[in-house]
Amino acid sequence: MLKDKDIREPLFDFFDEKFGKVRIIEEKQIAKSRADVMLVLEETLVGVEIKSDADTYTRLARQIKDYNKFFDYNYVVVGSSHSKHIDEHIREYWGIIVATEDEGDIKFQILREPGINKRAQKTYKMKRKLSILWRPELARIQEINNMPKYKQKSKDFVITKIMEKVPWELLHKQISEELFQRDYNTIGDVIQEWKLKIVAHWLFNDLWKERDKIINRAIEMLNATIKDENVVDYTDEVKELNKKRKKYEEKLSNLVELRVEGDISKEVYEEKKGVFKKQIEYIDSELLKRDVKNSAIVSNVKTKIQLLTDLLEKKYDVISGDIPEDIVETFIDQIVVHDDYFEWRLRTSTEPVLCKVEGNEKDNTIIFLENDSHKVAAQYRQLLRTSNTLISERNIIT
Repeated sequence: MLKDKDIREPLFDFFDEKFGKVRIIEEKQIAKSRADVMLVLEETLVGVEIKSDADTYTRLARQIKDYNKFFDYNYVVVGSSHSKHIDEHIREYWGIIVATEDEGDIKFQILREPGINKRAQKTYKMKRKLSILWRPELARIQEINNMPKYKQKSKDFVITKIMEKVPWELLHKQISEELFQRDYNTIGDVIQEWKLKIVAHWLFNDLWKERDKIINRAIEMLNATIKDENVVDYTDEVKELNKKRKKYEEKLSNLVELRVEGDISKEVYEEKKGVFKKQIEYIDSELLKRDVKNSAIVSNVKTKIQLLTDLLEKKYDVISGDIPEDIVETFIDQIVVHDDYFEWRLRTSTEPVLCKVEGNEKDNTIIFLENDSHKVAAQYRQLLRTSNTLISERNIIT
C-alpha cells in the first residue's frame, strides 16, 4: 500500500522528466484547501492533488472546487486502490495519474491527460491566480508593463488594475515567470515589516495584562509537556532522510559533470540545480524539525519558568510600543515567515501563534489561524469593541 510520502519524491522526478522546465511548489494554500503540489509551467499553473492508498475521498469535493479557482489544469494522483473509481469523484477535465510499486520502484501511468479548466479563464479566476503572487512580484509586473506603482493602494486594488491593463495571454506568462524566479530565502525581506510590528504589539500588550495567571498557566503547560511526551526515536527517519539527501547531492554532482561535458544546456542545468537544491533544503528542514522537537522535550522545565518569570518582571510601556530587545529575545524563540502568514514560536508556549495581517499600515486586522490562538483572538476583538482600542503601526492607543 503506497502512502503519500512514498509517492511524492518519485512523482517530482516524473514531472521533471515530463515537462522539462517546471517549478514544483508544495503545500500551497488555496482558498479553504491546501494544494499538495503546484506545478509552475511557462504559461500555466497546474494543481496536483495526491490521494494515496491510505487516503479517502472525504475532502475531495471541497478540494476540487478550490483547485478549480486557481489552476489552469489539474491532476489527481492516486494509488492503485483508487484507480477504478477515481473518475467518479472528479470533473471530466481533470487528469488522472496512477502510482504503482514495481519491485521497490514507484511507477506512474497517465490514465487521462487534463483538459483546460475553462473556469480559470474568467475574471474572478484570474484574480485568484494573481493573488498567489507577493506584492514585490506584482510590482515587477506593473513595472514591465509601464504601470503606476500604486504604493498606497491595497493588493486587491493592484490586481484589479493589472487585469485591466495587461493582456491576459501575456499575463499568464508573466505570472509563471515571477513564480519561476521566486526566492523563498528572501521572503523575510518581502513581507512588510509593519505587519510584524502589529502582531508583536498585540502579543506583548496581551502578555502584560495578567502576569501571574500567565506564569501559572505556563508552569502547568510545561509540566504537562514533560509528563505526557517522551523523546521520540527518529533514528530510522533520520537515516532515511540522510539517504535521500545523499541521493540529491549525487544528482547535483552528476549535473555538474553533464554541464561541463556540454551534454545539457545552461538553462536546463540551472533549472535542475534549483529543483535538487530545493529538495536538499526540504530534507534539511525535516532533519531540523526532529532535532528541535526532541530538544524542546528534554529541556529543563525550571529554566523555562525562570525565563518567563524574569521576562514578566521587566518593564515594558505598552502605550509607546517601544519593546526592548532583551524582552524580545527572552520572549520569542523564532519567527517563521511563510508566504501568506506568520508563525510565532514563543518560549512561553508549546503551541505557535499562527496569524496573518490584512489591510494596510493605517487600517488593518490580525487574523489568527488553525490552533487555539483563534479563541484568544476572539477575546481580543471583544476587548477592542468595548475599550475602543486601536492598533496602529507605531503604537497602541486606548
